[in-house]
Amino acid sequence: MRLARSGLLCVLGFAAMCVLCGPETARGDLRWHSPKKEVVRLRLIALAWNYPRSSFFGNEEIFIAEKELTKDESQLVKLVYYFLPYQPRLSDEGLHYFTVHEVQAFKDHECEETWRIF
Repeated sequence: MRLARSGLLCVLGFAAMCVLCGPETARGDLRWHSPKKEVVRLRLIALAWNYPRSSFFGNEEIFIAEKELTKDESQLVKLVYYFLPYQPRLSDEGLHYFTVHEVQAFKDHECEETWRIF
C-alpha cells in the first residue's frame, strides 16, 4: 500500500511539474540561413554549360537568362538549374526566347561576379 501511494505521488508530482512548466520550444541560433525563394519571370537566352548527365546524383545546367524587372526593363542573370536524374532537363524544352518561364529561385550571394570591361 505504501509503495503504491509513493508511486501515485510521483506520478502526480511529475504531472503537476509538466503542467506548471508548460511546453517550451527549443531556441537556438541556426548555423545556416536557408535562402528565401522568390518567383522570377525570365527568358532563356543561351545554354552556357551542360555537365554530363548522372543517373545517381543531382545534375545541373547553367544558362544565361534575361530576368524581367518591369515590363520595359530586364537584367541578364546566370541561372543554375539543379535537377534529379528522373527529372527532365530544362534545355529539353528548347530555348525559345519569347517563352517566359516563371520559376521559384533564390539569389546565391557567393556566386555573384563583377564584370569588368577593359
